This record gives sequence, structure tokens and C-alpha cells, in this order.
Amino acid sequence: MKTKYKKGMTLLVAIATTSLLMLVSFFVANVALKQLSLSYTSEESQYAFYNSDSGTECALYWDIKNPSGTSAFAPYTPNDVSWQNPVGVNTSSNNLLKTAGSGWGNAGAASTQSINSGEGYIEFTASETNKDRVGGLAHSDVDQNYTSINFAWELNASGQAIVLENGSSRFTTTYISGDFFRVGVEGSVVKYYKNGILMYTNNSPSISYPLIFDSALNTTSSTITNVIMGLPGTSSTISCNNQSITSGQSVPTSPSATVSLVGGGGSANATSTFYVTYPKGCAIIKVGKYPSGFTRIESYGYNTCSTNAMRRYERGITLTYTN
Repeated sequence: MKTKYKKGMTLLVAIATTSLLMLVSFFVANVALKQLSLSYTSEESQYAFYNSDSGTECALYWDIKNPSGTSAFAPYTPNDVSWQNPVGVNTSSNNLLKTAGSGWGNAGAASTQSINSGEGYIEFTASETNKDRVGGLAHSDVDQNYTSINFAWELNASGQAIVLENGSSRFTTTYISGDFFRVGVEGSVVKYYKNGILMYTNNSPSISYPLIFDSALNTTSSTITNVIMGLPGTSSTISCNNQSITSGQSVPTSPSATVSLVGGGGSANATSTFYVTYPKGCAIIKVGKYPSGFTRIESYGYNTCSTNAMRRYERGITLTYTN
């Protein structure tokens, strides 16, 4: 009887020991699998970060070092204006200087370029703060008086900047030398900016195309300088193959695809989005350009550019800067 009891106890101990060993083995295997999964996820996440970093570098290159001299992501293409119908002024490049005697109606010039439809803007810079002049958008150059300029900024001799529409005052602020002013048609409204900051909006303007830059200068020796007209540009194609940003930095070579068309979208499409496929994953980059001069880049790494299997990792880079 004792022999049978001992044999039973031995079997029970063996079963218990085996169960314990199996339980420990299962626990160890489970931990190992989790570690393996975590390691794999960590590796993918690291590649995702590399992809987003590379996408940021590519965006920086085409924004700052584009060989054309203009950001590839600019919603508008800016150009210096050239002049027609100058009266009582000297024209030099995209600048005006009044030579006639002081008084309204005897000095001004208009741009040869025009906004023929849709969106666009004009921009100019204040030099002196003690003279009176007006610049803005007009349907046509009918005379040298400010009352015929449809949407304009007046910079007066008292340091005030005034929004004028056909001679009527709409808004007043102050200005100093070096401030720059914009009048822009954006969608169906007209917006007025100082140093890239929105000052006033006409939400129901009466717009007749084409629109040209028109001017009226009152005080002798008054100036309107650095006059620019911006029009929505055409989209362009950029490549992210080994573009050098600064010494020692470059986008990794051989992403397996170039990127899509970007830029030129006007105010309605001021953010460009493009995709770059790398050997291990994908980057999706958004570049926003703003009238205030700020640029915002958001770059995220993904496992793939395929929308059917795409998932984003918590690895992304956001930059905001002026240039």
C-alpha cells in the first residue's frame, strides 16, 4: 500500500513540476514575443522618424534653396512691376519718385502687368513717413488722382496708413519706414495687409477685371518703392533625391519615387502636400506659406504611402520659421 502511495505522490509531483515548467515556459515565450513585437514596432517607428526627418529636409531645400530663387511652395509668384503712363514721376526699376510740384492729380504711373481674373495682389514698401502718396489696385489708369484707384493704401505725411476705396476712407493705422503694404483679391473678397498682418477686409467688393497697380503721389519727392504684383503660379514638380540643405546635411539618396505637384495654389490652396516613398516607409509633408512671412512644415512618417494599409506612427516633425 505504501508503495502505491509513494508512486502516486511521485506522479503528482511530476505533473505539478511539469505544469509549473510549462507555465514558466509559456510566460517566458509570451514575454519574448512581446519584446520581439516591441522591437519590431520600435524599429518601424525609428524608420518612420527617419522618413519624416528626410521629408522635412527636402521641404526646407525647395523652400529656401530652390535654384529658381523662389520657394517651390509659394501660393503666388511675385514679380517686380514695370511701368506705363508715367506722369510727373521718375521711374527706376519697380520704384516711383515724384518730380512734379506738390498737389494731387499731377503725378503717378501704372503697371504694365495686370490681374486678369481670380486672385492676385500688389505690394509696396514705405520709405519716408512725412509725405503723402497712394498706391493700390485699379481697373484702369484713367488719371493721376487717388479717387480713381479702387482699392488702395494711402501713406500720408502724418505717419498714418489709410485704406481708401475710390477715395473713401475705410480703415486707419500707423506706419514707419520699412513697413510693407499689400492689397489682395482672395476668393471673392479684398484684403489689406500691413507687414503680412491682415488689417481690413472688404467682404463685398465690386471688382472689375483686369486690375492693375495704379498710383497717385501728392508731395514732391514722395516715393512708392519695391512695387510687386503676385499672381497664382503654376504647380511644379520637385525631387527629394539627395538635396543638400547645409554643409553635412542632405536628404538620404534614392527614395523610390519623386513627389507630386506643389505650389501655385493662391490663397485657397496655400498649403502644399506631397508624398515621398522610401525603401522602408513613406513621408507625407505639408508646407504652408502665409502672408505674414511665416512658413510651417509638418512632416509625418508612415509605414507605406498606400492608403489601404497606411498607419501613422507617433513620430513627426513640425517647423515654423520666417524666411
